[in-house]
Amino acid sequence: MVRRTSRVLVLAGLAILLTWWFCPAGLAGDASGEATAGFSDRLAPEGWRVMPIRSEAQFKAGQYGGEAEQHPHGIARSPSHPHIIYIAHDVGQVWKSTDGGRTWRKTLGKGMFVRAGQSIEVDPVDPNTVLAIVDNAWDYLAKDFEGVYRSADGGETWKLVLPTPSTPQRFYQHNLEYDPTGVDARGARRWYAAFPNNGLYRSEDRGASWKQAAAMPEPNNVYAVRAHPADGKTVYVATSLGLFVSRTRGTDLRPLGDLPAGEVTSVALLPRDPARMLAVVKRRGLYASADGGATFSKVKDANAQSVFVHPNRPQTVFLVGGRTGLLSHDGGRTWAEIRVRPDAGLGSFYKKRLSGPHTGLAFNAKDPRDVVAFSLATMWRSADGGRTFDASATGFTGFAARSFAFDAGDPGRFALFCCDVGMVITDTGGRFFQRSQKLWDWYERGRISWMGMSGGDIEPVRGSPVIVAAVGWYFHDKLVRSTAEGRQWTIVSEDVEDVLFLGFHRRDPNVVYAGRKRSLDGGRTWKRIEALRSCDGTIAGMCREQSDTVYAVGKPRNTILRSDDRGETWRVYAKVDWSFNGLDSRPTFAVHPTDANLVYTLGPDRRDLAVFDGKTWKPLGVMKLTGGREQRNFVRQVAIDPRQPRVIYAETQACGMPFVFRSLDGGASWKDISQNLPRCGSGSLAVHPLTSDVLHGSMAGTWLYPPPYESPKSVYSRLPAPPWTR
Repeated sequence: MVRRTSRVLVLAGLAILLTWWFCPAGLAGDASGEATAGFSDRLAPEGWRVMPIRSEAQFKAGQYGGEAEQHPHGIARSPSHPHIIYIAHDVGQVWKSTDGGRTWRKTLGKGMFVRAGQSIEVDPVDPNTVLAIVDNAWDYLAKDFEGVYRSADGGETWKLVLPTPSTPQRFYQHNLEYDPTGVDARGARRWYAAFPNNGLYRSEDRGASWKQAAAMPEPNNVYAVRAHPADGKTVYVATSLGLFVSRTRGTDLRPLGDLPAGEVTSVALLPRDPARMLAVVKRRGLYASADGGATFSKVKDANAQSVFVHPNRPQTVFLVGGRTGLLSHDGGRTWAEIRVRPDAGLGSFYKKRLSGPHTGLAFNAKDPRDVVAFSLATMWRSADGGRTFDASATGFTGFAARSFAFDAGDPGRFALFCCDVGMVITDTGGRFFQRSQKLWDWYERGRISWMGMSGGDIEPVRGSPVIVAAVGWYFHDKLVRSTAEGRQWTIVSEDVEDVLFLGFHRRDPNVVYAGRKRSLDGGRTWKRIEALRSCDGTIAGMCREQSDTVYAVGKPRNTILRSDDRGETWRVYAKVDWSFNGLDSRPTFAVHPTDANLVYTLGPDRRDLAVFDGKTWKPLGVMKLTGGREQRNFVRQVAIDPRQPRVIYAETQACGMPFVFRSLDGGASWKDISQNLPRCGSGSLAVHPLTSDVLHGSMAGTWLYPPPYESPKSVYSRLPAPPWTR
């Protein structure tokens, strides 16, 4: 009897120990006062959910939303299945519509190791075969992975078929083209691809392999490549140095025609009359040729950018200018201005025309009334042949949150600090948002370098309207403060710096840390911390539950400094022979929310996540799960659940592969939770302190993942179902 009783007690004690180990707050509740069940290592059945940043008007109208933003560069519509459309996104790889442009979905992007979409084209027979030119843009770590990518499954997975240096171009471009004479029952056999400063390439095996056909003059922008519709040999290339032609499938490129000097930004061929073509000379106007480009005559004097001709109705011509879009139904003899009807979204205040260099059109070859376009960083759709376009960006999300802030007591109230658009805030748990004051007038007067916000925080008092934020161009921030939830802002520090961290002391709202400064009056006034001057230190993090303890990193990024008295005095906490930053000046850095001694950053291999306790560096082994691709990848972001600090999330930098990982045991082991999250690489990462939702901000919008335990007030569970799942 004694032996059995002892065994029961031992088992009971073990059960309690395991409960404490796997769910340390499970017995006593969590920071929000809600009990939590044990952890679950299962993946979320629905994966990640996107959170469209819609307005109250859109919410009340029952619209799903799609804030758009960021610029498409190319558009391709399947001739055989015109309800399928692809766009190349300047910082978001590839998007897709399967319902004729009514709704949009970010493709998964597996195997696409860069993110800056340039040009795109779809096979004329097989709508799942897509080719895209993608650039590394600012990510020099991925420079060996730019070039032409090919997908055989509609953009979900990709293969780099032509690795070649490229140059990012910020305008509509059609630099991929198939030869119409080489199309058989399987699709297009011959393809062309053009790169600025790097030449014209040709593929004879459906885009699987490529050879350079001709070099390109330098310096040069490339706007379009067009294949002759009938002879199978002639190729035209529109460039900033003029119009070029090859009569031998891309070789021996030479200048063509008598166009006036200037950038030829667009060229259009008329399939039913191969001798006729239209070309745009930038800011000079539209020109026409009836002899294959040997001679041109001016059709219209205009500040023009691009010309588009309906493939089956050559008299229908669209001319896109710097400030207007024009439509002609008689081949250019008369013109009417294109009308647009914006939506009620938070980004629609300037999206009121179809014009500018970031404008592209795609026609339904089977229905001349149906035209889809992108312009001014959003999507448009016409059902009347292009006379009128309605905003049509449902599902196309793009407000890129660089950081998040949360109300101290209301789980439904939080803010996103976004690239380009500033701050948006919700008190409805993400059902709809309000946009903060637009700071365009400050930008125009030179008071700030840009309107984007890199970070901010809400005063830690439930319902407080006080918000402090950093605004400006990347790495060039000024501090601003609002007492009205962002409806008005005041510049509170004119100094320009790279604000790595901005946060209120969680127990004393008078204390705010930001960059190299500290405020003792709730963000009204700021003073530089002199002790950080000698090492050019910048505050990088704060212990949430012990907010007297703050950390800074020096330059170069191999020194961590610590203060335990709210920034009054500092000491070196760690100095190593490697860097804590893997790409730019922003280091990988996080402080444990309850244990002020634990900091997370890059370890000795300069790639993997490690934790330092003041004495010992312990690598955490995240990188071994990334897929083993040989590129300069590293852990970019770390976020720790304040309610359950043994739950840690990490994001890696590289695109095209798994990049979000979760640990339930304080970093001892990790699991890939990327699932359906678009493989655009690291963005921003945060854990909601009251609900434990994981928020990932990216150029493809804001995505949420549920906590690994029950959370009744989870934002994730309240998000609307995306239209493509209904």
